Amino acid sequence: MSQVAGRGELDPRILPVGTTLRFALMVLAMIAASHHMLDVMLGAWAEDDARQACWFAAGLDPEGTVLEQLGVGRDAEAALQACLSASAPPRWWPVPLAMTVLLVSALALYLWLPRRAARRRRLLSPERLDPTGGLRLDLDRLVRRAGLRSVPDFAVDPGRLSAGAVVLGHARRRTVCLYAGLLVAREKDPAMFEAVVLHELAHIRNRDVELGYAVTALWRVFCVLVTLPFLLVYGGSLVAAEFGLFVGADAVFWPAQRAPMVRAVIGAVGLAVLVALARADTLRHRELHADADAVGLGADRRVWTGARDARGRTARGAGGLWAAHPTWSQRRRSLDDPLLLFSLAPLQVALLGAAAMTTGHQLGAVLDSTVATWLAAAPTALLLALAAWRSVAYAEHRGGAGSGGLRAGAALGAGLAVGDLLAGITGGTGWLPEHPWVLLVPVCGALAFTPWLVQCARLGWRSARGGTGRNAAAAGCAAAAVLVAVAGMTWWLGGGNLYAAGDSFGRHGVRRLLTEMFPGEWSAHGAELDWIAAVLPRLGVDGNSLVFVAAGAALWAVPALLWAVGPPGARAGLRRSLLHGLAGGALCTAGLLLVKAGLYGQRPGYGLRGQGFALLYVWWLTVAVWAGGVVTAVVTAVVGVVRRERLWLARALVAAGSAQALALAAQFLLGAVDGCLGPLRTMADGCHWVPAGSWPLLSVLAGPVLPALFGAAMAAALAGAVCTALLRRSRGRGAGGASERPVAADAGRPSARGRAGAAALALGCAAAVLLGPAALLSLPAGGGTSSALTFGRPPDARSERVRVFQIVMWFGVAGKADIAAVTDAYEDFSTEIDRLAGRAPDGSGGTVALDVPRMRSICSALDRATTTALGHLAVPDAGLGRPWRDALRRGQGAARACVALMDRSGEVRPAEADAVLAGLYEGYGETAAALRPLVERIGTDGPRYWPALFLDGKAG
Repeated sequence: MSQVAGRGELDPRILPVGTTLRFALMVLAMIAASHHMLDVMLGAWAEDDARQACWFAAGLDPEGTVLEQLGVGRDAEAALQACLSASAPPRWWPVPLAMTVLLVSALALYLWLPRRAARRRRLLSPERLDPTGGLRLDLDRLVRRAGLRSVPDFAVDPGRLSAGAVVLGHARRRTVCLYAGLLVAREKDPAMFEAVVLHELAHIRNRDVELGYAVTALWRVFCVLVTLPFLLVYGGSLVAAEFGLFVGADAVFWPAQRAPMVRAVIGAVGLAVLVALARADTLRHRELHADADAVGLGADRRVWTGARDARGRTARGAGGLWAAHPTWSQRRRSLDDPLLLFSLAPLQVALLGAAAMTTGHQLGAVLDSTVATWLAAAPTALLLALAAWRSVAYAEHRGGAGSGGLRAGAALGAGLAVGDLLAGITGGTGWLPEHPWVLLVPVCGALAFTPWLVQCARLGWRSARGGTGRNAAAAGCAAAAVLVAVAGMTWWLGGGNLYAAGDSFGRHGVRRLLTEMFPGEWSAHGAELDWIAAVLPRLGVDGNSLVFVAAGAALWAVPALLWAVGPPGARAGLRRSLLHGLAGGALCTAGLLLVKAGLYGQRPGYGLRGQGFALLYVWWLTVAVWAGGVVTAVVTAVVGVVRRERLWLARALVAAGSAQALALAAQFLLGAVDGCLGPLRTMADGCHWVPAGSWPLLSVLAGPVLPALFGAAMAAALAGAVCTALLRRSRGRGAGGASERPVAADAGRPSARGRAGAAALALGCAAAVLLGPAALLSLPAGGGTSSALTFGRPPDARSERVRVFQIVMWFGVAGKADIAAVTDAYEDFSTEIDRLAGRAPDGSGGTVALDVPRMRSICSALDRATTTALGHLAVPDAGLGRPWRDALRRGQGAARACVALMDRSGEVRPAEADAVLAGLYEGYGETAAALRPLVERIGTDGPRYWPALFLDGKAG
C-alpha cells in the first residue's frame, strides 16, 4: 500500500478515491432527477390520445387509488390490449432523446470550459514579472517535489489580487495560473506560497482537474436544460391551473391531479437539491484531498492552522453544505483526522439512497424490471462497499474502532424512504401513501445492510494477507453487497412498495383462491388463513428466486468464510457463532416438534392430508423456523453488543444461518420418519424410513423459509441499535458520541439494569420484526380494492363527470361500432319478421314463407356482432353496463340457436321456428331496453359535461 511522501499515514487514494465516489453519486442523482423531470414534462405528449381513451374506456379513474388504477383492465386484459394495439404505440424516444441531448451538451460544455477560462484571462509568463528567474526556480523545485510526470505551464493573472491559484487546461496541456496576490505573499510568507502551489500541483497529481470541469458542466446543463424548463412548463402549469388560468385544467380532472402535480414538483425540487448537495460535496472533497496531498508533499501545516474563516457561523452550519469549497475549520479537521477522506458521511449516504430509489423507479418505467433493478442497486452497493472498505482500512491502520455503520444505515434508510416518496409511485391522488409506515421496511433493511457491510470489510481486512488477498476480499465483499442490494431492491420495486398503497396482494382474493386450491375445514382456521394469504405466497415467490437464495446465503456465508480463512486466533468468534447457531437449531427443532404435536389432533383422513391440512402444516413449520432464526439472531446480536464486540451483526447472521440449515435438516429427518413419531405423527400413519417422501414437503417449505435470513438481519440490526443506545445511556455517555461505537476500548461497563433493559427491548424488537410484516400485510385495504384488484374491475368513478367521460370514451373506442352492428342485425331481423307476418315494406298483405338462407344470414350477422361486442371493453358503469352485457348474451344465444336450426337438414317445423323467433324477439326487446338509458346518457350528459368533445367530433 502506497504512502504519501513524507508522512506515515495511509494514502487516501487507495481504491477509487472518495472524490470519485462522490462524483459517481452526483452523476447517479443527476440522471435520476433529469429522467424524472423529463418524463413528467414529456410523458403526456408521448402517450397517444387514442391510448388514453382506451384506458378511460376500461374504467381508469384519475381520482382513484393506486391499486384501483393498477386494477384497470384486469377483468378484460385481452379487450384492453386489443384497444391499445389498434392505437399508435407510445412514443418511446422523447425522454431518451432528451437525455442524449443533455449528455451531449454537457460534453460540449466540458470541452469548452477550459478554453473559455484561458481566453478570458490576460495571463503573463512568470519571467516577465521576475526577470531574475527566482520564481521559475522555486516553481521547478515544487514540481520535482510533487513527482509529476510532465511539467505544467505556469502563468500569472495580474487581475487577481488574492493569494490563490487555479489549474487551467486539459490533460495534454496544464497551466497553473498564479494570482498576483500570491506573488506578493511569496516575499512575505514563502510557506504560504509553497502550500498554495503544492495544493494546485496535487490536483494535477490526483488527476481531478477534469473532474472539476465535469462537475461544473453537468451542473450547468442540468440547471439550464432540465430544471429551469421543468419549473417554467410544469410548475407554471400548476400555478395556472390553481388559479383557473390553464385551459387544460378541467374542473374535474384538476382537483384529482392537484396532489400528483404538487408531489411531482416537490419531487423534482427535492431531486435538484440532491444534485446540488452532491455537486458541492464532490468539489469540497476534491479540495480536501488536495490539502492532504500538499501536506504530505511537505507543505507547512501551519498555513492551514493559522487561517480563519471569513464567512462566519453560516459557513460552518447548514449553509456550508452548499459551498463548493470547504471552510478552513473543515480543512483543519480533515488534516488532523483524515476520516473524512476515507468514508461517506451520513448526508452522502442519504443522498445515495434517495438517488438509488428514484433511479430504480424511473428505470423500471421504461426498462425490464430486472434490468432496472440491477442498474439502480448494483452501483449503489458498489459505492457503499468501496466506502466501507476505505473506512475500515483507515480505522485498522490507525488502530481505532471506526464507524460501525449504524448511523450510515439509518441515513441510507431515510434516503431510500424519501426517494420512494419523491418518486410518488404509491401516493396516488393523496399526499402520502395509504400505509406510509410500510416505508419502515427499507429503513430497517438499510439499518442492517451497512453494519453488515462494514463488518464484512473488517473481517476481510483482518483475514487477508497482503495486497492481493485484500483485493480479493474486497471484491468478494462487493459482490456479496451487490447481491443483497439487488435482492432487496427487487423485492421493493417488484411489489413490496405497493403494500404502502394498500392490500396489493389482494388478501381476500388470495384467500378465496387458496380455499379453492386447498379445500378443507377452514372454518376453524380463519385467522390463520388470513395470515397465510397475506404472507405465504410472497415468501414462496421470493424463496424460489435465485437472487434471493444467493443473497440470503451471502448474508451469513460470506462472514463465515472470511472468518474461516483468517488467522487461527480470530476463529474463536466463528466457533462462538456456530455454538449459538447450534442452540438456535435446537430451538427451531423444538418449534417443529411443537407444531407436529399441535396438529396431531387435527389430522383429517389419510387421503385428505394433502389439501388444506398440508397448507396449514407448511405455514406453522414456516413460523417455527422464522421465529427460531430471528430469536437466534437477536440474542446473538444482543450478547455481542453487551460484550462490546465489533462483529456482533456478522456473528448474529452466522448463527441464524446455521440455525436455519440445521432446522431444514431436522425437518427432513422428521419427515422421513414421520410415521414412527407416535403422537407427533402428522402426515403418515405407518412407521417407515421414507426419505423420498420427505423431499417434496422440504422443497415446498424451503421457499418461504429461505427469506428468513433477511428478517433475522433486520431484527438483529434493530435490536443491536436499540441495545447500543440503551447501553450508552446506562454508561452515562453524552449524546454527542457516535451511536455506532459500542465497542470503544474506553467504554465503561454497563450496569445490570442497563443490560436487562437492553435484552428486554431487543427481544421486543425481535417480536416486532416477526409480527410486524404479517400485521401490515393483513391490514384491510381501503375502498374495497383488494378483491377488485384480483378478481374484478375497479369500482365506478367517484365523480359524475368522470363517469360520463368514461362512457363517452367507451362509446368512441368500441361502443359506437358495436351498437351499430347489433342494431343493424336486429333491424334486418325486424324487416324479416314484418315480411313473415305479411306486412311487407310496400304495404301489401299476404303470408310469406320462411326464407332459410336469409334468416341464417341475419342470425350469423347478429352472432358476429354480439360476440364482437362481448369481446370488447365493457361499459365503465355497472348500472348501465350490466343490462347491455346481459342483452348481448341473450342475443348471442338466440342467434346461435337460430343458426343451428337453419343449418339442420330437413324441414324446419313451425314450433321450432316460432321458438327461435321468440328468442330473437326477446333479445331485440332486451337490447332496446338496455340501449335506451345508455344512449340517453351519452347524448344528453355527454354534451352537457364535455361539450368540447362533441363540438370537435371526437365522440363520434
